[in-house]
Amino acid sequence: MKKLLLLTLIVLGGVAIQAQQITALPAVVVTAGTDIVIVEDAAATNHITVTNLFGTIPVDVAVAGRISALRTTEQFRLSYDATNYLTVLMLNDGYTTIATEDPDGAEADINISPDGNVGILTIDPSTALEVTGTVTSTAVATATITNTGITTTYVLVADSANIDTLLVTDVATVEGVLTAQKLEALRTTEQLRLSYDATNYLTATLADDGHTTIATVDPGGAEADINFTPDGNVGINTAAPGEALDVTGDIKTSADIHVDNDVLLLDGAVVGITGNEVITFNAAGSVNVSGATMDVDGAFTASSVASDGAVSGTTFAASGEITGKTMVVLATAATWAITDLDSAQNVLYINDDADVIDFTLPGAVKGLVVMFYDLGGAVITIDPFDGTDTIYLNGETVGAGDEIDSPGAVGDFICLVALDATRWITTGRAGTWVDANP
Repeated sequence: MKKLLLLTLIVLGGVAIQAQQITALPAVVVTAGTDIVIVEDAAATNHITVTNLFGTIPVDVAVAGRISALRTTEQFRLSYDATNYLTVLMLNDGYTTIATEDPDGAEADINISPDGNVGILTIDPSTALEVTGTVTSTAVATATITNTGITTTYVLVADSANIDTLLVTDVATVEGVLTAQKLEALRTTEQLRLSYDATNYLTATLADDGHTTIATVDPGGAEADINFTPDGNVGINTAAPGEALDVTGDIKTSADIHVDNDVLLLDGAVVGITGNEVITFNAAGSVNVSGATMDVDGAFTASSVASDGAVSGTTFAASGEITGKTMVVLATAATWAITDLDSAQNVLYINDDADVIDFTLPGAVKGLVVMFYDLGGAVITIDPFDGTDTIYLNGETVGAGDEIDSPGAVGDFICLVALDATRWITTGRAGTWVDANP
């Protein structure tokens, strides 16, 4: 069967068309704007050759219309020679394959499906672009890879001088970037950056001696950094940490700090406590507590203790003097129960009323001191804590659990000191104090 091939050529320059294997058509010189119609025998004609009769290569071959090849196989071929060529094949459903071949028969192909998907070395691409093999980019300023949920591995081999950024965008179900091997950046500055946006980011920089800096930057240019030295020291906001951990700034913790060795403080170092109470450590060895009370459970040893407030405790032992002010309580209530903490503070209770006041001592504990003074001119009654404690007047007991009374005159005074867990003795008094239960 004969087929009709319509070839419209507009040639810039002298060109000759020669119909190979068709002896009835001689070589023809064609000028621009000439249509040439060749009716060929497909069985006898393999190809049409366009040559230049004037010894120079034409600049191009221009076609004002389309080029059609009415074939069911390989509609187009571009050849370097007989074994190196590119072919285009279109099927009856529009599926198109562009393939290359070399002398060894190796073939690479690009497949374009009727629905617009493109496959490289993939016969039936199921996505807009599907590649079988490795994708390599060597000269791209910014490479962006978007994974739409398909399990895919991306490998970029890049020239670090040309590749600035590799951006992986999650548009569906990809939760992160996963690698079974190490991530490596062969750069001399800022090898890693994690960004929230252009002005909020974290960087990691490794120097040639192994010194590593992790830094964060915000829009205001404020920077916080962690530095790791080659010898293992860590510095927070400290470029050259001199200790295992060197921090410039405050340290805050919501839990305990456990120290297995000494805590060394500089002269004038301050420890802050909730409520702005402060403990100051001075080089001379003194410790000052301001705005707070100090409670010591256990032994407390110091060369000197000075307090603007009360100092209390179960046992006091000193090679020097214990000095301080006595707490004075002006009592007016009819009854008054004294605690061991009150008596340990060396308290003087004053009857500041004209009515009788009944005081109850705390349970006797060795070293407790309680003093009473009558300023109102009324009787002062002092009761032991319970029936086992005893008060001694003039060196004699008044009886276990018995109370004592003052004469009820202004100036009456008595000082009681606990010798042990049951006995109170008088170390000083004024007025005739008597056993209220003789």
